[in-house]
Amino acid sequence: MIDALPLSVAYNVAFFALLLKRQPDVDLVLFFVVYAGAFIVYFGVVPALLSGQTLGKRVAHLRIVRANGAPLTVPRGALRAAVLFVGWFFAIVPLSVIFSADGRGLHDRAAGTRVLHVPPA
Repeated sequence: MIDALPLSVAYNVAFFALLLKRQPDVDLVLFFVVYAGAFIVYFGVVPALLSGQTLGKRVAHLRIVRANGAPLTVPRGALRAAVLFVGWFFAIVPLSVIFSADGRGLHDRAAGTRVLHVPPA
């Protein structure tokens, strides 16, 4: 829930930018690009720069790392977020997490990452 707040801001900015324009086809593309970009930055780049955590993951004591335990990199974080963005629309990501033996979803497998529980400091 905490991670939804920054994304809602991006969604609203993109939505209101769409309302101010007069070209519906261009606006829809602009809306999608802005929203997808914000999603990838927040869920991919931010964790790579902040020790593998978004605000929500920090509160939940979770951290994204590479499958071998190394720190998350920006390219892997961006790939993970892009697969998460696309996979969420088709319910592929939630189902892949539910039905995997190790709890890693399609986005984690594609990017070679995993999520760890981090003890509170």
